[in-house]
Amino acid sequence: MHHQAPREDDLITGRPGAWRPRGRTGVCWLACLVALLVALAGCGESPDATPADNGGEEALTPLEITEEAILAADGRKLLALSALPDEVRVDAEASFSAADRFTEASLAPDEEWLAVATAGVAHGAGWLLPLDGDEPVAVAFQYGGGVSLGPWREDGRYLVFALEGPAPGRTLVLVSRDALGQSVAESARPVRLPEHGAQVPPGTEYRALAWRGEELRFEVEGEPWRLDPVSGEVVAD
Repeated sequence: MHHQAPREDDLITGRPGAWRPRGRTGVCWLACLVALLVALAGCGESPDATPADNGGEEALTPLEITEEAILAADGRKLLALSALPDEVRVDAEASFSAADRFTEASLAPDEEWLAVATAGVAHGAGWLLPLDGDEPVAVAFQYGGGVSLGPWREDGRYLVFALEGPAPGRTLVLVSRDALGQSVAESARPVRLPEHGAQVPPGTEYRALAWRGEELRFEVEGEPWRLDPVSGEVVAD
């Protein structure tokens, strides 16, 4: 008896009366067909799909900075303005109200510490916060002006803050996260040329450039200098 060969659409749709494979050969054929369909479905996955497993890593950068909070890239709140101390303790005798808003933030290269700059009614301040749950510490202050963040050293131990006062001029302070005191005066070390030890001339511009190994490179009125943070020695670059 002559058997009519099954049509291709009967094999796919399996409608009544269509040919169906029988026996072990038929089972293998069906398994191959299912595998092919699954593979084709996978090819249609959006190229923008995000893998379900990211290795458990938490994304911190890039930071999102608002006036009220510092957020990590994954949406976690790293620091709220309300978590800052009520006062900036400048030295043993002077304190000022803390801050009205955040202006800048940056993470240490090892992502263990957060640095932020804030603005108050009549001053700017800089803060360091270890991301292990301790409280923020005020480490830089400028009355009648602002504070901005400079570069971290590669190992994250040192950070530079720039201070701009009400009169023209710009100075730098260096902060070690391993030597924080109870006040700004105890934490911030002024960066000064030897001839500016007593008084920086009005209008002088100090600018932090970058870290070269363990030393800070900076310039004063366009002239390059470098600072050894351990000894405090400043020499022409």
